[in-house]
Amino acid sequence: MADLDVKKLVDDMIAAAAKILGKNWQAAKEYAVPEFETLAQAALKVGRELAAGDISGEQARTMLQINRSSLATVTMTLKGMGMIAAEEAVNAAFELARGALNAVIGRQVL
Repeated sequence: MADLDVKKLVDDMIAAAAKILGKNWQAAKEYAVPEFETLAQAALKVGRELAAGDISGEQARTMLQINRSSLATVTMTLKGMGMIAAEEAVNAAFELARGALNAVIGRQVL
């Protein structure tokens, strides 16, 4: 299995969130970027463990769901700042991570 390109994934998540949030992105990025980086690193770790047979597909899904939950903090913070599209931006970032991991694994696991 080829490794997931964490930098590209984070860049893609940032681009998706910035597009959705528009002018609000500058205020949001200090909260969102660190969480996107954490999610991308988690996806890399999950992918490696799944490819090695150390975890099952169900365990991989659970591990990524845990990381998705941490994105809820970003969503609440951004909504508190009046950014209505916050949840859409965070969901787009998660879907990019899920899709990238599935592509690297070569099958639909998550």
